[in-house]
Amino acid sequence: MEHTKWFTRLTNGASALAASKQASPQLNNATLSRQLNRGTFSAEVVIALARGYNASPVEALAQTGYLRTSEATGQAPEAIAQLLSDQDLIRELARRIDDDASAWSDTFDHTLQSATTSVPAAEDDLAARREGKPEAKSETGAPAAAYDDMSDDELIDRINAGQERIVAQKRTPPLEEEWT
Repeated sequence: MEHTKWFTRLTNGASALAASKQASPQLNNATLSRQLNRGTFSAEVVIALARGYNASPVEALAQTGYLRTSEATGQAPEAIAQLLSDQDLIRELARRIDDDASAWSDTFDHTLQSATTSVPAAEDDLAARREGKPEAKSETGAPAAAYDDMSDDELIDRINAGQERIVAQKRTPPLEEEWT
């Protein structure tokens, strides 16, 4: 991870002065400001900042690239990823893709909720078909499979008559063909 992004995330956007005070007496403002302007922190500064903000120095060193994940945890990254739940894994991916957590706050929950609420309807439809009950209807009242047997011209006529809510594009004038 880029050091300045790590710093911003760790300090929640604090200034160099505020961060150096939080990490004092191990870190002075001049050292932190100089390294922040360069965009790279020494391992000692990373450790001091992590301790000042009550974060794990080992995790901080891994996040800034001074340690590999396997060195920090004693396990291969694949083994660690397998320990995460699906939600935790997706949230971590989202965090890495977009540092702005508010952009992802409802996305996964909304998707999960919509997926789980549509499952009972599909299960009910499947159960009805197994029992030989009438087929599910579309929004227009026609059986869902009725469109499979309908020709394109019949479907266009239904659309033009206002019997279907589906319109792909505005009607275009027919092509004039000249045979020579």
